[in-house]
Amino acid sequence: MNSKLSRQVLPLIVVVVLVSVGLIMAQNGTSQPATTQDSQAEIEAMRRGGLREAARIKGHYVNKVGSASWGMYDLESLTKNSLAVVLGTPITSVTRLSDDGELVLTEYDVKVKEAFKGQTYPEQVIKVRLLGGKITFEDGTSAEILTDVAPMEKSKNYVLFLTVPKANSAAFSVTGEGQGLFGLSSADSVVNTHAHRKAAVQKHQNERIDTFLEEIRNAVRKYPDTSTCCK
Repeated sequence: MNSKLSRQVLPLIVVVVLVSVGLIMAQNGTSQPATTQDSQAEIEAMRRGGLREAARIKGHYVNKVGSASWGMYDLESLTKNSLAVVLGTPITSVTRLSDDGELVLTEYDVKVKEAFKGQTYPEQVIKVRLLGGKITFEDGTSAEILTDVAPMEKSKNYVLFLTVPKANSAAFSVTGEGQGLFGLSSADSVVNTHAHRKAAVQKHQNERIDTFLEEIRNAVRKYPDTSTCCK
């Protein structure tokens, strides 16, 4: 009896499962071909004309770039591999396309308050670039690059480990991107790292500012030479 009942119920269960799967696929899968086609169109557009062309195809093109796979630094290796280490405050910012047209960069004017390493001086204004930002083109389309590195805020204090970008420009790049960028919270007197969560420099999160700055000075004493930093 039980065997007979099982043979009757089993086909019903199979039908219910198949119908359920079909409904899920209908809801979630119908847009998949279009998404694949859109992605392919964006890739081809990027090859033809970079972000400008991708934005023309998409209207508003968005791409996310992660930093977790980049080289890992601690405070000493950041210092060793940096042309300059400064404490400064952003006063203005503007977004630009990279020279190859494939990335958006945010370029900051940073007023130096203290230079720990390199040929920068207090009250000097330097240019610093970070990956990411949004740019609007003449035709009204736009492109946006999202990263896991929080942008700098105007009038706040930061410690920046800097190197010169390989592609022309007088603007500095941040060593290890977010790994070489530290916000200083005047309200709490602690350090806020801008690195991804697996970075070695996360050990300095919420460290006291005075302790952190002394560690930097010690590292600069160990690696004062700028001639070997950026080869």
